[in-house]
Amino acid sequence: MSLHADSTVHEPAMPDVAGNTGAAETPLHDREAKDPRWIRRLAVVCTAAAILPIVVAAIRAIARDWLPLGDDAYFALRAGDVLAEHHPLLGTWTSASLTAGVDLNNPGPLFFDALALPVKLWGDAGLLLGVTLINISAIVGTAIVAHRQACARAVVVAMTAATALGWTMGSELLFSPWQPNALLFPALCFFVMVWALACGDLAVLPWAVGVASFIVQTHVGYAVVVPVLAAWGVSAGAIRLMRSGAPDQDRGALRGRVLRSAGAAAAVALVCWAQPLYEQLFGDGRGNMGRLLSSVGAPGETVGLSDAPRYVASVLALPPWWFRPSMSETLVTGSQKPSLLASFLGLAVVVALLAAGLVVAVRAHHNAGAAASATGLVMVCLAAVAVAAVPISLFGFAPSHQVLWLWPLGAFVTLAVLIPLTATSGGRFGGAPMALLTALAVVLGARRGELCALRWHHVDLDRGEVLLERGVVYVSRQPLIDKPTKTRSKRRLALDTSTVELLRAHRERSEQVARELGFTLPASAYVFSREPDGSRPLAPTLVSHQFAALARSLGVRCRLHDLRHLMVTYLISQGVDWRTAAGRAGHAGPHMTLGTYAHFQPAQDRAAAELLAALCDESAPEAAQ
Repeated sequence: MSLHADSTVHEPAMPDVAGNTGAAETPLHDREAKDPRWIRRLAVVCTAAAILPIVVAAIRAIARDWLPLGDDAYFALRAGDVLAEHHPLLGTWTSASLTAGVDLNNPGPLFFDALALPVKLWGDAGLLLGVTLINISAIVGTAIVAHRQACARAVVVAMTAATALGWTMGSELLFSPWQPNALLFPALCFFVMVWALACGDLAVLPWAVGVASFIVQTHVGYAVVVPVLAAWGVSAGAIRLMRSGAPDQDRGALRGRVLRSAGAAAAVALVCWAQPLYEQLFGDGRGNMGRLLSSVGAPGETVGLSDAPRYVASVLALPPWWFRPSMSETLVTGSQKPSLLASFLGLAVVVALLAAGLVVAVRAHHNAGAAASATGLVMVCLAAVAVAAVPISLFGFAPSHQVLWLWPLGAFVTLAVLIPLTATSGGRFGGAPMALLTALAVVLGARRGELCALRWHHVDLDRGEVLLERGVVYVSRQPLIDKPTKTRSKRRLALDTSTVELLRAHRERSEQVARELGFTLPASAYVFSREPDGSRPLAPTLVSHQFAALARSLGVRCRLHDLRHLMVTYLISQGVDWRTAAGRAGHAGPHMTLGTYAHFQPAQDRAAAELLAALCDESAPEAAQ
């Protein structure tokens, strides 16, 4: 097989990756460059559209001298008690007490803590402003996390879902301090964070723990949904990271990041749950957390698995779905629930759409889309189980405020259906470019990161030379890092005529594409890139996967790194001195070159045996005399 042959390989789209930070490293923010400018601007507009109704509703309420009444007034009073004589250690009393037969409070006071400062500064208006800030923060957090997973396109989808959720709620609920209403946007933010965790985004873990703690402490109705989804996100993310294919030298950095994220998450959890734990350990009686745990499984009528699909389908699968006016007309007194058959058919359609998205995303190697679809499937199944455990009220049904989390969950399921459709390949990488990269891997003996970091100003086509001084490294879920080579050395290597011609042809093709798009290919452009302007390098994992696919198609068992071994071993077997072989490989001394890369050659070993045998034959007659 000729290494200069044109081979076509189907490209898997790989996730964004990163390396260790350092003073000489240059971060490449490739997520931002992945979408056209108009999509990025549209993402900003959609984010503003999701926030604007909340701001307008709050301003209008303040202008009309809004006052908290009933339960709302209680929130203002308890928020004012924070850090005062009667500092709250628990959340509000919960109606779950009616079925448990013992007084229960929501697990913690984080909602009061969040409202304390605006209430102390502005009184009744501060309660409204506090809820407004919580909702705006949740929307902005949703946009940021969505952008980390799938760029501006995902922000457009997520913010459209958030805007629709706000429209469904209506203006009065956008600043309502009643917990079921005040948690809708934070719940959507948490669901998006679960998606991020399933993608392996370690940086989101501490934030997800904080948001999850805030939600569960504020309303015990989330006590099943939130922990189970958090467990799913962490488990899926862990499996993804273990299968990420990071090289051994980057495993240490990945382990460090895992430990730092886990440590930060543990610290956040300890801070968030310190007050409920203090009340449990040092408060009067059994403690609220103990009473909550003992109430699990208490006798009483629940929705049950036979009716749960009807509740879930009313919001997720059947008109008007989770859109307006479902929040005011679904699961309320006098409302009619759909038949069990219609519910199953509707949910089957939703599951089929999510499964189809999962298949499409997996085949397209769109990891964020696959994680979103899988998370959506988990949510639909979990929703049925969680609703089945909801107690039946005195009115003979589960009121909507106990399952109001179905609405943001429905918004995320819609997002999960649409995200796989936003995949963008950013251009193909295969065929002649892959053949050229393979040839350079053999001729130069370069590491995959060095090939990915190669720019056109490193290539001298006239002299037939290449300068290797940079490398792109892989650590999951961060922007790519262009840094000095592994040994921080620079080496200028000669090229053969055939490889120079391949490089020249590749540059001419790249320049032609740039001219067709109306710009000039810069000298700093990467030689191997899926972007027409060469602004982003390839992820090292993409190169490895591409080569593996090429090797499988040819029936060859070979890794890309094996070509580096091949170069050194072949040169030494052909009589090239070890200094030259070590220089091309970028080794400082003979030990690495001869000990690791110069593999055992049976033919040379046979020749050595023959030479020694001849020596013995010549010495034997003299010894006999």
